Amino acid sequence: TTNVDPHGLSVPVQVLANFANVSGVDVTTLAQTAISVDDTSIGTLTGGNFMPLNAGSTIVRAKYANISGSLAVNVVDTNSWPTLLHRYTFNETSGTTLNDSVGTINGTINGPVTFTGNTLLMPSGNPPPNGSGQPTAASGWVNFPAGQGIVTGLPNEASIETWVTWAGGSVWQEMWDFGSANTPGVSTGGGNYIMVSPHDGAAGQLRLEWFPNGPVITATPLTPGVLSQIVITHDQDRQLDKLYLNGVLVGSTANTKLWSSLSDTDNWLARDQWPDAMFNGSYADMRFWNGALTAGQVAALYSAGPSTVVGPGLQFSRTGNQLTLKWAGNAGSYTLYSATSLTGTWTPVGGSPTLSNGQYVQTVTTTGAATFYRLKQ
Repeated sequence: TTNVDPHGLSVPVQVLANFANVSGVDVTTLAQTAISVDDTSIGTLTGGNFMPLNAGSTIVRAKYANISGSLAVNVVDTNSWPTLLHRYTFNETSGTTLNDSVGTINGTINGPVTFTGNTLLMPSGNPPPNGSGQPTAASGWVNFPAGQGIVTGLPNEASIETWVTWAGGSVWQEMWDFGSANTPGVSTGGGNYIMVSPHDGAAGQLRLEWFPNGPVITATPLTPGVLSQIVITHDQDRQLDKLYLNGVLVGSTANTKLWSSLSDTDNWLARDQWPDAMFNGSYADMRFWNGALTAGQVAALYSAGPSTVVGPGLQFSRTGNQLTLKWAGNAGSYTLYSATSLTGTWTPVGGSPTLSNGQYVQTVTTTGAATFYRLKQ
C-alpha cells in the first residue's frame, strides 16, 4: 500500500517483471504492458504517473502479456477542506465598487467598463497606460486598496481562481497583478509582483510569473472568446506552485517565495506594472481560497461553473439494502443530510461516519423509497 499526498506532485508508476533467469525487469513502457486505475475519481494516469485527485483508496493495476499485478494506493489529504477568503462575482450593475461577497476587501472599478449583470466587461481593446504610466480615460481596470493584505495576508497555502473570457489582442495583457511597481501606482516597468497573463510575449503562452527572479509556469494560451477557468495554487509549506486551466493541471514548479515578500501597494485587475496593453475581455468570478486546492477540487469547481461553489463530493455503492456513502476525510465540518424530495426538508442522517483510508464512510439501510443525500455545513 502506498500513501499519496494530493497536494504534492504526481507519482511515477513502474511495472517490474520477474523472469526465470532475471528479476526486476522494467517493462513499464513496453507495448505489451497495460496500466489502469480502478477508481478514477481518486486518481488518474497522466504521462505514466499516478495523479491524485481526491481523498480515498483505489487500486493501480498492471498487466504484462498474461501476467497481472496490483498496488493499493491511498490518497490522504491532511489539509482542512479549503474555504473562501474573498469572492468577487462581478454582478454589480453600476457604480465603482467591486464587492467582496465573502471578505471585506472591496475593489474600485475604474474607466468605461460595461456591467452585464453577471460579468464585468473591459473596454474593447483596453488601451495601455499613457507615457507617464497612468491608464488613459479609455482604459478599464480594478484596483484593490493597499495595506489590507489581499495577497500579503494570505495563508501559507492559498489558491486564486479566476473566470475570464479573453477577447484576444496584444501580448503581455495581465488578467491580474498583485504586488508593487517600481514607482507605486505607476506602470512604467519593474517592481515586485505575481501575475497571470493569458498570452505572454515570450512564447505566446498562458503565464504565471513571480517577478523578479521568480518561478514561471507557462501553458497553452487562452482561446479568445471562450470562458476559461484559471487557478494558481501557492503552497509555501511544500514550496510548490501549480497552474490549472479549465480544470486540468498544466504546470507546476518549485517555489521558495513567500506571499509576505510582495509589497501590498499595487493590486490590480486588467492592469500590470509595465506599460503593456491592459486586459481585453471580461470577468465572471474571482475567488481567493484558504488552502491549496487539489486537482480533484479544481476539476469539480470547473465542472460546476463560475456561479456555483461546490464542496466535497459524495461517492456511493450499494449491496442489497445497504447503501455506503463516502466523502473526503478532511471535510469534518460537513454533515450528511437526507430528504425524500429535493424541495423537501433535509434532516441529518442518524449515526456517525467512520474514518478509513482518508475518507469518511457511513452505511445506511434503504427502505425502497427514493431518498436524496447531500453534505452540508
